[in-house]
Amino acid sequence: MFNEDNYRFCTRLSLQIMRDQRERICQDSIQKDVDLYTALHEMDPRVRHLRFQYYIVKWFDGHWNRLQYLLEHHSEYTIDQRKQITIFFAKKFTGLLDGLSGSSIMVGLGCPDLLKARRDILREMIEMTEKWEKYNDELRLQMKKHEEQYKALIKPYNDQ
Repeated sequence: MFNEDNYRFCTRLSLQIMRDQRERICQDSIQKDVDLYTALHEMDPRVRHLRFQYYIVKWFDGHWNRLQYLLEHHSEYTIDQRKQITIFFAKKFTGLLDGLSGSSIMVGLGCPDLLKARRDILREMIEMTEKWEKYNDELRLQMKKHEEQYKALIKPYNDQ
């Protein structure tokens, strides 16, 4: 599906989005982001917990939102390229969610359930794409086979 240039491009784009989001979380800490600092200074543990969940979910969503923004603002990408980029990023992003979902911080915040819902949707999207590609390949094979069969049936008449 990917040639080497496409793979490199998708890898660079995915890494850039993840780097931007890491930078965002650092800048939010340095610049005392309202959502983050409200959570840090909340006295009620239940409310603090909810505020941290909200911040983390927003941060994760920022990855996907950044990808969508980049795709919407680059008209030079074809629909097929956008699909390839999206599926590539979905696979990498799912890996990120998998890696973080078991961390003590995420477990402590109750985020694994939230992350699981996102991972499930991403995996379903990836699976649907893989099925589509499989069926598309099967259809192309059938079309080629039928073309060859008809050519073979017609050939004796062309030779007359």
